[in-house]
Amino acid sequence: MGPDSKKTGLQRLLIASVMALALVGCWTQNKKGSTNSTSSISGDSNMSYVWRGFPQPVDSPQDAEILVEKMVPKSVRPLQTFKFRITVRNNAKYAIDDVVVTEKRPAGFRYVKAVPAPASRETALVWNLGRMGPREKREIVVTGKPANATVGIIRYSGETSLKFKVATDSDFASTVHVIQPSLKFMVSAPETALIGMRIPMKLTFKNVGEAPVVNARLVYTLPKGLLTYEGKSRIEKGIGTLAPNATRGFTIDLKGVAVSEKGQPYVLVMRAVADEGVSAEAKASLSITKPVLTLKGKIPGKQHFVGNAGAYILTVSNTGTAPADDLVVRLSLPAGVALKSADEGGRSMGKKVVWRLPSLIPGASKKVIAKVIFKEITMAHAEAEAEAKAADKVSTAMNADIKGIAGLLTTVVDEDPVPIGDTTTYTIIADNTGSLDSTDIVIKCKLPKQLQFVSCSGATKGKESGGMIVFEPLPALSPHERAKWFVVAKAVEAGDIRFKTTVRSAQLNRDVDIIESTHLYK
Repeated sequence: MGPDSKKTGLQRLLIASVMALALVGCWTQNKKGSTNSTSSISGDSNMSYVWRGFPQPVDSPQDAEILVEKMVPKSVRPLQTFKFRITVRNNAKYAIDDVVVTEKRPAGFRYVKAVPAPASRETALVWNLGRMGPREKREIVVTGKPANATVGIIRYSGETSLKFKVATDSDFASTVHVIQPSLKFMVSAPETALIGMRIPMKLTFKNVGEAPVVNARLVYTLPKGLLTYEGKSRIEKGIGTLAPNATRGFTIDLKGVAVSEKGQPYVLVMRAVADEGVSAEAKASLSITKPVLTLKGKIPGKQHFVGNAGAYILTVSNTGTAPADDLVVRLSLPAGVALKSADEGGRSMGKKVVWRLPSLIPGASKKVIAKVIFKEITMAHAEAEAEAKAADKVSTAMNADIKGIAGLLTTVVDEDPVPIGDTTTYTIIADNTGSLDSTDIVIKCKLPKQLQFVSCSGATKGKESGGMIVFEPLPALSPHERAKWFVVAKAVEAGDIRFKTTVRSAQLNRDVDIIESTHLYK
């Protein structure tokens, strides 16, 4: 068997220079490669459908490389305008050239119009469709009507022809197209990022050439101060093979572990390479920023005493290059110090005062104040701290020497008035209203001549001499404690007299006199 005999119908079609005379119509008998059908299309039972396919033989329209279809009405009324459709489909993977459709007008048919308009319509309707690409479809809709106002038959058998050109000698000549791959590399990343935070970096690779990019890959060592989010200093990514116009993208997460030096961004110059010497370069600039906090604290006043009010003043500043978000300041109060109030929304949480403050921009400062009461004699050691997102925690300490106050309050009461011959009792009361012990308390009383000493008693022993009563020193009187002394005297002469008491302690730098008046009468 010779080589030509082995060619299939499709091969003969490709080699042929001109294929012509593809007849389509309402055939009355089946032919190899064509089918007669009167089934309805699109639900219209009045339409007939016929087809022919190439290369022959073709068992069904689906098997045809080139398919010509025709839909015509089964019946019309006399002089009724109607339409029929001719469809040419190139189902092949190759183009066909110089497609020409010729429709011979049957007897009894009057042409009205066609879309598209035919190139000629003298004896037949001719459409020059030109080149049809793979999978392309062309439709022709013809409008006409019966030529006579009588009943009859318009027969379409054998009146449509298709001419087309698949290949000429010159078309069949071999050609070589010179093509090459070309890789485009793009990087998208934020310009600034907080230290330690996740930084998404999108890498996009596109083959903008006409040949495949084979075995593309990216290997890049990050500059010092940058790592992948997993903690690696090197990016290694296989891109693979990219067909022409294909695009492939990846996202790699980075993190900054050091602030950009002198405010200069990190510059990433990355190069992707592939086989055949193909490469592409992309650049990205990335600044790593960080808030830097400082915290200072002070307690106004040089001296602090039990029972007095005081304040802790804290000043937090941001000297970094990024806003200090989620800023929190905490003050730990020492024992013996009680919170009275806090500004800026500060809240008491146990022995701590907590402020949650708005974001602090670089170069800004914020002051908060906690007002307190000093309740004990102590060396009060208070600590404070501040922290924010991506910032290092900072702290400060404040010491206050809380001292006591000697507060000795002495009063004298008597029984008044007193008749001559009766006795009266003078009660001397000492109250320590301070926060320190009052020590070495000495009580002295002076009797006027109208009174005669009877006795003395109390917290310490007393002795009278020449109208002067002196009590032995009281070693100590604790805060909020009381001591009493008593002097009993007899009225011997009428008059309005003055009973004088003198008080001294180690904490007082002078004598304190208390005068009590008494009326003596007959």
